[in-house]
Amino acid sequence: MAVIKRKRKLKNGKTKISWQAEVLVDGVKIKTKTFPTKGAAYTWHDEYKKKAEESGVYFEKECDYTFKGAWGVFLKEHVAKLAVSSQEEYEFRQKYFITSPIANIKMNCFHPRHLDAWIAWILKHKTSRSEQRKSFLRELKLLQAFFNWYQDNWDHKFPKVILKRHRQEAKYKVTKSRRPDYFLKPQEVIRWLRVLEDDAPVVYLQFAICMLHTGLRVGEAAGICWDSIDFKANTISIRRSVCWPKTSGMKPFLKPNVKNKSSVRLLYMTAEVVAVLKAIKKKSMAIAGPVFKQASGDLLHSKSIRSHFDKAFVKVGLEYRGTHIIRHTYASLALKGTDGNISAVQSALGHRSRATTELYAKANAIGHKGVGESVVKLLESYSE
Repeated sequence: MAVIKRKRKLKNGKTKISWQAEVLVDGVKIKTKTFPTKGAAYTWHDEYKKKAEESGVYFEKECDYTFKGAWGVFLKEHVAKLAVSSQEEYEFRQKYFITSPIANIKMNCFHPRHLDAWIAWILKHKTSRSEQRKSFLRELKLLQAFFNWYQDNWDHKFPKVILKRHRQEAKYKVTKSRRPDYFLKPQEVIRWLRVLEDDAPVVYLQFAICMLHTGLRVGEAAGICWDSIDFKANTISIRRSVCWPKTSGMKPFLKPNVKNKSSVRLLYMTAEVVAVLKAIKKKSMAIAGPVFKQASGDLLHSKSIRSHFDKAFVKVGLEYRGTHIIRHTYASLALKGTDGNISAVQSALGHRSRATTELYAKANAIGHKGVGESVVKLLESYSE
């Protein structure tokens, strides 16, 4: 499509309409420009495309880069515009690229066989022996984003170098399919919370109760601030999250946003969550800043949260690990409590897609009588 109609909602509530012209040559987008009218967009599109086809020159940039050099430009021109968390991921994972056999390959000479050599190299990387590592598909996805950028901005004839066989080889470990009943049962929740109460600092028990009753992502729960809580209306406004940098030496920090627009939401607090928050407020006498903190006053660290949760899981004899199982548990119990209202569960979890919510909220949880009620009752004794 040569010209696309764009709509943008302004702060005053009005909608601004513009027309974006896209010039494609040989199926590759080489130039875009936005206009206030449809006629102006078509006029510019036709003139620019005719000029480009007659001259045969679609790009004015020199393309004599090695992979490492082009990657540096990619970080400055493209990655720098992304969210902070995305920037950190690229910077953290670039060690798999700029120190690999493809680092000094000329971009205009790139071939799928170079990816074969890279796959062979990365499968011998020390991180491939980690128990948590199942594949290098994420690194391959970042490479694909880089190649797409290079093709769009530097060389529209750049070949397709990532093939199906590369994706198959990058997934080098067989992973078990997730259990259909991937959520904590009431008796498991009871035992797990008791271990947390006995073995972990009280803040991690309070944090677990908050996650169990709200279904928040771990970063969202850690990012709850006092100005987001309304005790009169019993609501929490979810609009911030904590970012845990992958770069060593960097401390966690509070982000002024959440995962996506659907994640900005208002949640009603149960009596148990209200009791936990009031207990924290009474002890800390805080009126601003994050609710959940370490004894030092710093933000909770994801590694500490996972460590205490995992130790409790191991002691109870459960195979679960990490914090996301709590979100699955909330989703399944919420599905039961709303008589299968998947839309209500989707809204509470902050999912953009109904399909994602269906993966979290296990339908077979509906068959358990009194699941939600039993969990609420057991949590009351831990909320004081």
